[in-house]
Amino acid sequence: MMPSAREPLRRYVLVADSDLLRAFSYRQIIAESGFDAVVTRDGQDALQILEKRGAPFLVLTDLSLPHVDGFAVIARLRTLASAEEAQVVAFSAFDDVRALAHSRQAELGIAQVLPHGIPAASLRQTIEKLLEGISESETSQGNGEPSIEQVLRSATAECLAAFAAKGALIYVKSGNREWVRCDLEGTDGVAESLHGEGSLFHSLLREGDTFILPEQAPAGLLEDAGVKVNRTQGFAGVPLASERVGLVGVLALFDTEKLQLDPYDIDALQALGRRLSATLEQYLPPVGALVPRQGESVLVDEEFFRRLSHLALSDALTGLANRRGGELAIQREIARARREATPLSFVLIDVDDFKRWNDEHGHDAGDDILCQVARLVGRAVRGSDLAVRWGGEEFLLVLPNVAAEGAKIVAERIRAEAELSSFDPRPVTISAGVAELEPGENVGSVMARADAKLAYAKTHGRNQVVV
Repeated sequence: MMPSAREPLRRYVLVADSDLLRAFSYRQIIAESGFDAVVTRDGQDALQILEKRGAPFLVLTDLSLPHVDGFAVIARLRTLASAEEAQVVAFSAFDDVRALAHSRQAELGIAQVLPHGIPAASLRQTIEKLLEGISESETSQGNGEPSIEQVLRSATAECLAAFAAKGALIYVKSGNREWVRCDLEGTDGVAESLHGEGSLFHSLLREGDTFILPEQAPAGLLEDAGVKVNRTQGFAGVPLASERVGLVGVLALFDTEKLQLDPYDIDALQALGRRLSATLEQYLPPVGALVPRQGESVLVDEEFFRRLSHLALSDALTGLANRRGGELAIQREIARARREATPLSFVLIDVDDFKRWNDEHGHDAGDDILCQVARLVGRAVRGSDLAVRWGGEEFLLVLPNVAAEGAKIVAERIRAEAELSSFDPRPVTISAGVAELEPGENVGSVMARADAKLAYAKTHGRNQVVV
């Protein structure tokens, strides 16, 4: 019997702060101490992370968070772990809020209450001291230093314990050295043979992005990595990378049945990949120097800015790309379509009567609707497509290699699913406008045409797709 994918993963720190730069500053310090940080900007999301991953070793939380405040997050944490098992540092810019936190410090087991804007060196020292205590506790039971092979064996075992998958595979390359590690669960026609160099994973290495095929994994996907599997149906892989030591690799889950992973599982798998990359750095020689500290500023490097950019290009509510991220991707896709002479279509989607819904049922209910529609949109697109929260209640699909009629089919599928879905307390419908990029056309023109088609759909009955 496989353990539930809801079992907690080890060694993580929860950071909850609505300020993007501040949250990633905390995350950078944590990463340098060898721990994985899970960052959220929303109190409700923080509660979901606790439910998903269990209690972290350390929580850094702003007491003022959207949807659910930091006090409620800490209170929920205390139902999962004691103050000794999970330490908390609480932040607030407001004297009154910090005073309230001090008054509840013993009750909630808060280690420290700090203002925002303290000197970076002091903040670093505080966090590192707490993390050093965790590291000492973890290593007090033994002094043996694991090898790379032991690290990989531990990582694959952790994957099988945490996710509903029958197999876990890691391929790692640094310079001329390569490692392959595979663990398999059960005996459902699955056997192990590690003799290859993982060549089939090189395309994943080049792309450096998460690759998911829950039930349509191609035959022979694992054979070039030296893994003999009678039948592989589900596959999910996340990149391993470290420019400091020239490391690239893939951490993958696979199954002989459909791979059962939800978005939180993917987040957890990506987090495990980041942690594994950081751990492997300790065993490999650097190829370049790290960015030095400068005065009291928080240490940042290129990887930090890449992560920051990724979060800055994502919509915090729905998890889709935000408008800025969409605009950057659209420019790339238009350039590719012109270069390869392939079709490129745009679908602009709007939730019908969304303002009235918000007015009648409140913004929380409106946010729930947007998230549900975002899930419908996300399920309808391929891995090569782009789904964007374009603004407010508008969503945008960018569909490479799809002509207008094909885009209409995708949009109609989303519209029909929305109409049949159960939205409480009343049904919700969507309207959509479709436009295909014409030769020589720029992004402003094609988007204007899609917007005009959407406007026609909205003014002529709604709940329809117009091409």
